[in-house]
Amino acid sequence: HPQRGRQREFFQAGVELIGDPAPTADAEVIALAVECLKEAGLEDFQISIGQVNFLKGIIDSMEVDSAIKDKITWAVSRKDFVELEMFLNKQRIDPGFKKLILSLPALRGGVQVIDQVLPLTENITAREALENLREVFHLLEVYGVGKEVFVDFGIMRDFDYYSGIVFEGYSPGVGAPICGGGRYDRMLGKYGLDAPATGFAIGMERLMLALEAEHQVDRLIAVDYLVVSSDPAQAVRKAQELRQQGFSVLVAGQGQDLPVAARKKLEL
Repeated sequence: HPQRGRQREFFQAGVELIGDPAPTADAEVIALAVECLKEAGLEDFQISIGQVNFLKGIIDSMEVDSAIKDKITWAVSRKDFVELEMFLNKQRIDPGFKKLILSLPALRGGVQVIDQVLPLTENITAREALENLREVFHLLEVYGVGKEVFVDFGIMRDFDYYSGIVFEGYSPGVGAPICGGGRYDRMLGKYGLDAPATGFAIGMERLMLALEAEHQVDRLIAVDYLVVSSDPAQAVRKAQELRQQGFSVLVAGQGQDLPVAARKKLEL
């Protein structure tokens, strides 16, 4: 059986922002992911962000043949750091590179982590990735979601798919990411539209598991008005009147017990 939060079939809800290559687009998408989780009722979660070009730059700067680079990339992408360490110990690789790569899972925290890592590499691609990550993190603070976001160099999403910023959302109630995404500027060109893009998807089953763990499921239905009446026709007419004014409305019969969080309750 699949482990909790990992289904063979699943539903997702997502967002794609196409045509904007700027860090502002990455920050907007991540901030939207945070707001989506909050609007769903989730309270305890964190978004971890990374940059795939940081590791790509580090690996490309290593003076080893391409087969070894591919093996390192493969092991890192699988987060198999035990196998990676065993492999690196068999290779003639600069100790500084080895130490940096193996320390990636522990490199996480606020923007100070970027300052901690920056002096460890002279590779231009890696340093540009760090500055890009710093800018996106700063913009997220401007969005007011800095408390929900942290830098995590241990994020290893698909290197062939993603081309820049990557992120994942975690909640204590689920042992797998409840959302994930990032920048994928090369992907659309394979389908005839050469355009930069960034986006994310939320796993709906995983989100429900996280809400269940927080005991938030009973508050999932949130509306402006709950209209209660023993006369269904009267209730429907009042509901339609309110909906035309732009309100969200749920109709219930007298004595009907619904898990509803309504701002106002109207009993007719």
